[in-house]
Amino acid sequence: MHGDVLRFCRAELLEDNYFDAFLEATKSVAQQVRDRSGLTTDGSSLYQTAFGGDSPSVRVNAMRTKSERGEQRGFMNLLIGMAGVFRNTAAHEAPIMWAMPVEDALDLFALTSYAHRRIDRATTLDTVCRRARWQDTREAPRQHASRTTWASRDRPCARAARGFTRGA
Repeated sequence: MHGDVLRFCRAELLEDNYFDAFLEATKSVAQQVRDRSGLTTDGSSLYQTAFGGDSPSVRVNAMRTKSERGEQRGFMNLLIGMAGVFRNTAAHEAPIMWAMPVEDALDLFALTSYAHRRIDRATTLDTVCRRARWQDTREAPRQHASRTTWASRDRPCARAARGFTRGA
């Protein structure tokens, strides 16, 4: 199980409270997306903004091919589905009205862990900029002397950002 899942729901798991444990586990996915994207929304609007559209702020792949764009859209829909089916239900239903057998809980924790691992490996604009700055420093160290302005130092980020938003 992914460490963030355990961090969010350890207490509930120790009490064999799978209903609340999974509610907390789904919250951990939303928090990771907020941490990676810098967004502050929640639920489907968070996932649509972070993973949707032609220039998502969080990418699970390079989005160069039709298949990769479909995978990106599918992952976004998976997260929206998790929020709608499990988180919203758990947040608005009494535990006695929505049974959570241990087998279902284990499957759902595996799904939540999978989502975390994909988000861990995802690329964000911030990641692209850091890589571009590092690469630019290795190729042209004189450009980064202390007298160089931040704007000229950030040219690699601007170039990388243009490629990132175009799906390059």
